[in-house]
Amino acid sequence: MYVNTESCSLFALNATTGRQIWSLWLGDPLPTMPTIANGRVFTAYPAGNGLEILPQIDLSGPRFAPRQAENGPIAAGPRRVLACLNAKTGQVNWLRWIDQEILSCPVADNEDVYVATFGGILYGFRQRDGALRLAVKSYPTSAPVLVDQYVLYSRVRPNTNTETIVAHRKTDNVLVLETTVRAARAWPQDSGANSAYVYQGSRPLFWDGKILASLGEEVHCLGAAHGMSYWSQKVGRALPPAVAGKAVVVATMRGEILLLHPGHGEPLKKYALGETLTFPPAVQDGKIYVVTNQGKLVCIKTGDAEITAWPCWGSQAHRNSVL
Repeated sequence: MYVNTESCSLFALNATTGRQIWSLWLGDPLPTMPTIANGRVFTAYPAGNGLEILPQIDLSGPRFAPRQAENGPIAAGPRRVLACLNAKTGQVNWLRWIDQEILSCPVADNEDVYVATFGGILYGFRQRDGALRLAVKSYPTSAPVLVDQYVLYSRVRPNTNTETIVAHRKTDNVLVLETTVRAARAWPQDSGANSAYVYQGSRPLFWDGKILASLGEEVHCLGAAHGMSYWSQKVGRALPPAVAGKAVVVATMRGEILLLHPGHGEPLKKYALGETLTFPPAVQDGKIYVVTNQGKLVCIKTGDAEITAWPCWGSQAHRNSVL
Protein backbone atom coordinates (compact mmCIF):
# COMPACT_ATOMS: atom_id res chain seq x y z
CA MET A 1 0.00 0.00 0.00
CA TYR A 2 1.36 3.43 -1.00
CA VAL A 3 0.11 6.60 0.68
CA ASN A 4 0.99 10.23 0.07
CA THR A 5 0.37 12.48 3.07
CA GLU A 6 -0.38 16.14 2.38
CA SER A 7 2.24 17.07 4.96
CA CYS A 8 5.27 16.02 3.01
CA SER A 9 5.76 12.23 3.01
CA LEU A 10 5.21 9.14 0.87
CA PHE A 11 4.85 5.85 2.75
CA ALA A 12 5.02 2.25 1.52
CA LEU A 13 3.15 -0.01 3.95
CA ASN A 14 2.44 -3.71 4.25
CA ALA A 15 -1.25 -3.88 3.30
CA THR A 16 -1.92 -6.74 5.73
CA THR A 17 -0.09 -5.56 8.83
CA GLY A 18 0.35 -1.82 8.25
CA ARG A 19 4.09 -2.14 8.89
CA GLN A 20 6.19 0.51 7.19
CA ILE A 21 8.44 -0.83 4.42
CA TRP A 22 10.00 2.48 3.37
CA SER A 23 9.21 6.19 3.38
CA LEU A 24 10.41 9.38 1.71
CA TRP A 25 10.16 13.02 2.68
CA LEU A 26 9.12 14.77 -0.54
CA GLY A 27 8.00 18.29 0.34
CA ASP A 28 5.03 20.43 1.30
CA PRO A 29 2.38 20.45 -0.05
CA LEU A 30 2.01 16.92 -1.42
CA PRO A 31 -1.55 16.53 -2.76
CA THR A 32 -0.81 14.07 -5.58
CA MET A 33 -1.99 10.47 -5.32
CA PRO A 34 0.76 7.93 -6.09
CA THR A 35 0.50 5.70 -9.15
CA ILE A 36 1.93 2.17 -9.25
CA ALA A 37 2.80 0.29 -12.44
CA ASN A 38 5.40 -2.27 -13.51
CA GLY A 39 7.21 -2.28 -10.16
CA ARG A 40 7.45 1.51 -10.11
CA VAL A 41 5.83 4.28 -8.07
CA PHE A 42 5.15 7.62 -9.77
CA THR A 43 4.43 10.79 -7.83
CA ALA A 44 5.12 14.54 -7.96
CA TYR A 45 6.60 16.86 -5.35
CA PRO A 46 7.57 20.56 -5.03
CA ALA A 47 10.72 21.47 -6.92
CA GLY A 48 11.56 24.36 -4.60
CA ASN A 49 13.27 21.96 -2.20
CA GLY A 50 16.23 21.74 -4.58
CA LEU A 51 16.97 18.19 -3.47
CA GLU A 52 19.29 16.10 -5.61
CA ILE A 53 18.23 12.93 -3.80
CA LEU A 54 15.17 12.12 -1.71
CA PRO A 55 16.11 11.39 1.92
CA GLN A 56 14.63 8.48 3.84
CA ILE A 57 12.62 9.34 6.96
CA ASP A 58 14.27 8.23 10.19
CA LEU A 59 11.31 7.31 12.37
CA SER A 60 13.55 7.05 15.45
CA GLY A 61 14.81 10.62 15.20
CA PRO A 62 13.65 14.19 14.47
CA ARG A 63 11.54 14.59 11.36
CA PHE A 64 12.94 17.88 10.12
CA ALA A 65 12.66 18.89 6.49
CA PRO A 66 15.96 18.74 4.57
CA ARG A 67 17.65 22.09 3.96
CA GLN A 68 17.27 23.56 0.48
CA ALA A 69 20.30 23.07 -1.72
CA GLU A 70 22.24 26.17 -2.73
CA ASN A 71 21.74 25.40 -6.40
CA GLY A 72 18.05 24.61 -6.03
CA PRO A 73 15.64 25.82 -8.73
CA ILE A 74 14.51 29.43 -8.45
CA ALA A 75 10.85 30.34 -8.11
CA ALA A 76 10.56 31.32 -11.77
CA GLY A 77 11.77 27.92 -12.92
CA PRO A 78 10.02 24.53 -12.84
CA ARG A 79 7.79 24.17 -9.80
CA ARG A 80 7.39 20.40 -9.55
CA VAL A 81 9.33 17.19 -10.07
CA LEU A 82 7.87 13.96 -11.40
CA ALA A 83 9.58 11.07 -9.60
CA CYS A 84 9.83 7.42 -10.61
CA LEU A 85 10.73 5.20 -7.63
CA ASN A 86 11.41 1.51 -7.15
CA ALA A 87 8.21 0.16 -5.59
CA LYS A 88 10.04 -2.33 -3.35
CA THR A 89 12.84 -0.14 -2.03
CA GLY A 90 11.90 3.49 -2.66
CA GLN A 91 15.14 4.07 -4.56
CA VAL A 92 15.00 6.77 -7.23
CA ASN A 93 14.87 5.49 -10.82
CA TRP A 94 14.64 8.95 -12.38
CA LEU A 95 13.43 12.52 -11.77
CA ARG A 96 12.03 14.97 -14.34
CA TRP A 97 11.08 18.65 -14.07
CA ILE A 98 7.46 19.61 -14.79
CA ASP A 99 5.98 23.10 -14.75
CA GLN A 100 3.28 22.90 -12.02
CA GLU A 101 1.29 20.57 -9.80
CA ILE A 102 -0.46 17.79 -11.66
CA LEU A 103 -4.18 17.14 -11.94
CA SER A 104 -5.13 14.21 -9.68
CA CYS A 105 -2.18 11.86 -10.28
CA PRO A 106 0.10 10.35 -12.93
CA VAL A 107 -1.47 7.81 -15.30
CA ALA A 108 0.45 4.77 -16.55
CA ASP A 109 0.01 2.04 -19.14
CA ASN A 110 2.45 -0.71 -20.15
CA GLU A 111 5.21 1.60 -21.40
CA ASP A 112 4.51 5.25 -20.62
CA VAL A 113 3.40 7.58 -17.84
CA TYR A 114 1.47 10.78 -18.59
CA VAL A 115 0.55 13.78 -16.44
CA ALA A 116 -1.59 16.87 -16.99
CA THR A 117 -0.67 20.00 -15.03
CA PHE A 118 -2.48 23.04 -13.68
CA GLY A 119 -0.27 25.04 -16.04
CA GLY A 120 -2.08 23.49 -19.02
CA ILE A 121 0.73 21.16 -20.12
CA LEU A 122 0.30 17.51 -21.06
CA TYR A 123 3.53 15.53 -20.51
CA GLY A 124 4.40 11.98 -21.51
CA PHE A 125 7.49 10.05 -20.35
CA ARG A 126 8.78 6.56 -21.02
CA GLN A 127 8.55 4.59 -17.79
CA ARG A 128 11.83 2.73 -17.94
CA ASP A 129 14.16 5.73 -18.32
CA GLY A 130 12.10 8.93 -18.15
CA ALA A 131 12.66 9.80 -21.81
CA LEU A 132 10.33 12.61 -22.86
CA ARG A 133 7.62 11.41 -25.23
CA LEU A 134 5.42 14.50 -25.35
CA ALA A 135 5.15 18.00 -23.86
CA VAL A 136 2.42 20.21 -25.30
CA LYS A 137 0.27 23.08 -24.05
CA SER A 138 -3.16 21.59 -24.71
CA TYR A 139 -5.04 22.99 -21.68
CA PRO A 140 -6.23 19.69 -20.19
CA THR A 141 -8.79 19.89 -17.41
CA SER A 142 -8.47 16.27 -16.33
CA ALA A 143 -5.91 13.55 -15.88
CA PRO A 144 -5.44 11.67 -19.16
CA VAL A 145 -6.57 8.17 -20.12
CA LEU A 146 -4.20 6.10 -22.28
CA VAL A 147 -5.89 3.91 -24.90
CA ASP A 148 -3.54 2.04 -27.24
CA GLN A 149 -1.59 4.76 -29.11
CA TYR A 150 -3.92 7.57 -28.04
CA VAL A 151 -4.33 9.85 -25.05
CA LEU A 152 -7.83 10.90 -24.03
CA TYR A 153 -8.79 13.78 -21.69
CA SER A 154 -11.12 16.72 -21.17
CA ARG A 155 -9.94 20.21 -22.07
CA VAL A 156 -11.15 23.79 -22.35
CA ARG A 157 -12.23 24.74 -25.85
CA PRO A 158 -10.28 27.74 -27.19
CA ASN A 159 -11.75 31.15 -26.24
CA THR A 160 -14.59 29.58 -24.25
CA ASN A 161 -15.32 28.27 -20.76
CA THR A 162 -16.68 24.98 -22.06
CA GLU A 163 -15.18 21.51 -21.81
CA THR A 164 -15.09 18.79 -24.39
CA ILE A 165 -13.43 15.37 -24.67
CA VAL A 166 -10.50 15.02 -27.06
CA ALA A 167 -8.12 12.28 -28.16
CA HIS A 168 -4.60 12.84 -29.49
CA ARG A 169 -1.95 10.52 -30.81
CA LYS A 170 0.50 9.84 -27.99
CA THR A 171 3.76 10.94 -29.51
CA ASP A 172 2.93 13.81 -31.87
CA ASN A 173 -0.26 15.31 -30.39
CA VAL A 174 -2.19 15.06 -33.68
CA LEU A 175 -5.89 15.48 -32.85
CA VAL A 176 -7.88 12.38 -33.84
CA LEU A 177 -11.15 13.02 -31.98
CA GLU A 178 -13.12 15.87 -30.46
CA THR A 179 -16.56 14.99 -29.18
CA THR A 180 -19.62 16.82 -30.42
CA VAL A 181 -20.86 17.01 -26.82
CA ARG A 182 -19.64 19.91 -24.69
CA ALA A 183 -20.74 21.65 -21.51
CA ALA A 184 -19.86 24.59 -19.28
CA ARG A 185 -16.71 23.96 -17.30
CA ALA A 186 -17.56 23.07 -13.69
CA TRP A 187 -15.11 24.88 -11.42
CA PRO A 188 -14.73 24.07 -7.71
CA GLN A 189 -17.22 25.84 -5.47
CA ASP A 190 -14.50 27.97 -3.86
CA SER A 191 -11.02 29.06 -4.87
CA GLY A 192 -9.10 27.49 -1.99
CA ALA A 193 -6.17 25.16 -2.54
CA ASN A 194 -8.10 22.10 -1.37
CA SER A 195 -10.83 22.70 -3.94
CA ALA A 196 -8.24 23.07 -6.68
CA TYR A 197 -6.55 19.83 -5.71
CA VAL A 198 -9.76 17.77 -5.77
CA TYR A 199 -10.86 19.33 -9.06
CA GLN A 200 -10.97 16.57 -11.69
CA GLY A 201 -12.66 18.19 -14.65
CA SER A 202 -14.64 15.90 -16.92
CA ARG A 203 -12.23 12.99 -16.80
CA PRO A 204 -13.43 10.27 -19.18
CA LEU A 205 -13.13 6.51 -18.95
CA PHE A 206 -12.85 4.02 -21.78
CA TRP A 207 -15.12 0.98 -21.65
CA ASP A 208 -16.01 -1.56 -24.33
CA GLY A 209 -15.15 0.79 -27.20
CA LYS A 210 -17.08 3.67 -25.65
CA ILE A 211 -16.21 6.83 -23.74
CA LEU A 212 -18.10 7.65 -20.55
CA ALA A 213 -17.79 11.18 -19.18
CA SER A 214 -19.63 13.63 -16.96
CA LEU A 215 -19.93 16.91 -18.86
CA GLY A 216 -21.77 19.66 -17.00
CA GLU A 217 -24.93 18.19 -15.46
CA GLU A 218 -25.10 15.15 -17.73
CA VAL A 219 -23.37 11.79 -17.97
CA HIS A 220 -22.66 10.88 -21.58
CA CYS A 221 -21.87 7.62 -23.33
CA LEU A 222 -19.97 8.47 -26.52
CA GLY A 223 -18.60 6.48 -29.41
CA ALA A 224 -14.82 6.27 -29.22
CA ALA A 225 -14.50 6.15 -33.00
CA HIS A 226 -16.63 9.21 -33.79
CA GLY A 227 -17.44 11.04 -30.54
CA MET A 228 -21.19 10.99 -31.13
CA SER A 229 -23.55 10.40 -28.20
CA TYR A 230 -25.16 6.98 -27.63
CA TRP A 231 -27.04 8.18 -24.58
CA SER A 232 -27.00 10.88 -21.94
CA GLN A 233 -28.58 11.23 -18.53
CA LYS A 234 -29.08 14.47 -16.60
CA VAL A 235 -28.05 13.97 -12.97
CA GLY A 236 -26.88 17.40 -11.73
CA ARG A 237 -23.24 18.47 -11.35
CA ALA A 238 -21.58 15.10 -11.65
CA LEU A 239 -18.15 13.78 -10.73
CA PRO A 240 -16.27 11.42 -13.08
CA PRO A 241 -18.19 8.14 -13.50
CA ALA A 242 -17.09 4.61 -12.67
CA VAL A 243 -18.06 1.40 -14.45
CA ALA A 244 -18.55 -1.15 -11.70
CA GLY A 245 -19.69 -4.45 -13.15
CA LYS A 246 -23.35 -4.19 -14.12
CA ALA A 247 -23.78 -0.47 -13.35
CA VAL A 248 -22.30 2.93 -14.03
CA VAL A 249 -21.80 4.58 -10.63
CA VAL A 250 -21.97 8.38 -10.55
CA ALA A 251 -21.66 10.76 -7.61
CA THR A 252 -23.05 14.30 -7.74
CA MET A 253 -21.65 17.32 -5.96
CA ARG A 254 -24.92 17.85 -4.11
CA GLY A 255 -24.54 14.48 -2.42
CA GLU A 256 -26.22 11.72 -4.40
CA ILE A 257 -24.94 8.36 -5.65
CA LEU A 258 -26.68 7.07 -8.77
CA LEU A 259 -26.52 3.68 -10.42
CA LEU A 260 -27.13 3.96 -14.16
CA HIS A 261 -27.75 1.20 -16.68
CA PRO A 262 -24.63 1.00 -18.88
CA GLY A 263 -26.66 0.19 -22.00
CA HIS A 264 -29.11 3.10 -22.02
CA GLY A 265 -28.25 5.29 -19.04
CA GLU A 266 -31.55 5.05 -17.19
CA PRO A 267 -31.26 5.29 -13.37
CA LEU A 268 -31.41 1.95 -11.58
CA LYS A 269 -31.13 3.31 -8.04
CA LYS A 270 -30.32 6.55 -6.22
CA TYR A 271 -28.88 7.11 -2.74
CA ALA A 272 -29.17 10.56 -1.12
CA LEU A 273 -26.39 11.18 1.41
CA GLY A 274 -27.47 14.60 2.64
CA GLU A 275 -23.89 15.91 2.46
CA THR A 276 -21.96 17.37 -0.46
CA LEU A 277 -19.23 15.53 -2.37
CA THR A 278 -16.14 16.49 -4.36
CA PHE A 279 -14.53 13.07 -4.86
CA PRO A 280 -15.92 10.04 -6.71
CA PRO A 281 -16.56 6.75 -4.90
CA ALA A 282 -14.76 3.43 -4.82
CA VAL A 283 -16.85 0.32 -5.51
CA GLN A 284 -16.08 -3.26 -4.53
CA ASP A 285 -18.12 -6.43 -3.84
CA GLY A 286 -21.47 -4.67 -3.85
CA LYS A 287 -20.38 -1.84 -1.56
CA ILE A 288 -19.88 1.82 -2.48
CA TYR A 289 -17.42 3.85 -0.42
CA VAL A 290 -17.41 7.64 -0.53
CA VAL A 291 -16.08 10.50 1.61
CA THR A 292 -18.23 13.61 2.12
CA ASN A 293 -17.04 17.21 2.35
CA GLN A 294 -18.15 17.16 5.98
CA GLY A 295 -15.57 14.48 6.77
CA LYS A 296 -17.66 11.31 6.86
CA LEU A 297 -16.70 7.98 5.31
CA VAL A 298 -19.91 6.39 4.02
CA CYS A 299 -20.38 2.75 2.99
CA ILE A 300 -23.48 1.94 0.94
CA LYS A 301 -24.45 -1.73 0.77
CA THR A 302 -26.18 -2.22 -2.57
CA GLY A 303 -27.02 -5.88 -1.94
CA ASP A 304 -25.66 -6.80 -5.38
CA ALA A 305 -22.15 -8.29 -5.42
CA GLU A 306 -21.97 -7.84 -9.21
CA ILE A 307 -21.61 -4.10 -8.67
CA THR A 308 -17.87 -4.22 -8.17
CA ALA A 309 -14.33 -3.88 -9.61
CA TRP A 310 -13.68 -0.14 -9.15
CA PRO A 311 -11.64 -0.29 -5.91
CA CYS A 312 -9.80 3.04 -6.22
CA TRP A 313 -9.57 6.26 -8.19
CA GLY A 314 -8.95 5.35 -11.83
CA SER A 315 -10.08 1.74 -11.35
CA GLN A 316 -6.60 0.30 -10.63
CA ALA A 317 -3.30 1.41 -9.11
CA HIS A 318 -2.03 2.49 -12.55
CA ARG A 319 -4.95 5.02 -12.55
CA ASN A 320 -5.73 4.39 -16.21
CA SER A 321 -9.51 4.19 -16.56
CA VAL A 322 -9.60 1.62 -19.36
CA LEU A 323 -11.88 -1.41 -19.01
